[in-house]
Amino acid sequence: MNNHLAAQPISFLGLQPHVSRDELKERLVRFGEGGDNRITELSLGYRTRLGTGWDIPAGVLHAPASVCTYEPQAASDVLCMCESWSNNREVPDELLWKDTPADRIGDLDYILDLLDWERNVDPDFVSHRQLIPYETKESIAAADPGYVEKWIVYKSPSFSAKELTVSPGATVEITDTDAYGAIVIQGYGTFGVHQAAAATVIRFGALTQDEFFASEDAARGGVRVTNLSGTEPMVILKHFGPGNSSLT
Repeated sequence: MNNHLAAQPISFLGLQPHVSRDELKERLVRFGEGGDNRITELSLGYRTRLGTGWDIPAGVLHAPASVCTYEPQAASDVLCMCESWSNNREVPDELLWKDTPADRIGDLDYILDLLDWERNVDPDFVSHRQLIPYETKESIAAADPGYVEKWIVYKSPSFSAKELTVSPGATVEITDTDAYGAIVIQGYGTFGVHQAAAATVIRFGALTQDEFFASEDAARGGVRVTNLSGTEPMVILKHFGPGNSSLT
């Protein structure tokens, strides 16, 4: 999905450990003055490494790179955008104050209080927040070489995710301890008793065969996945809710 990394293949995450609250507030003051408040100068930029990711809890500043990403998230209905210039466009003031109570609009200390300061300035930000995929113990132990499964999201208490890759022509039965949602992002075949295929061109109102849900009973009993292609891997991303028992 990312054969081209576009104009900004760098993610700015958190703040440099020495940054003070006053320094950040000064950048927010600039927001209302027009132009670029250059808030990313207080952050650190990380070059995109395809196939890896980051755990970014609520309250951690982030400006993601210009790539297609898979983002399991905890439900939220609030937004505060602290960068006044993004993707060569000015960000309107209302996005800074979008979900601020009416009596606190204009109060920059209220915005600063939204931040998880300890996590933003964590000197060990990379080791605590970076996600490097690793193969599940079931995948390592499986005698059948027809699939590889990796943990790709595993540091959040609110959700987790795996990437399942089924080899061309293979049929595998995959068990999990918890219910999950699944989305097919490459290839075609069957998922349980259902036809499955990655979506390509989707027209308005058209149905697709790329999204599924496996109940806990179905997951524990095993879901049979068949890759009907003779040449292309079938890749499925599986997202779990809070407290996955395989991780706890």
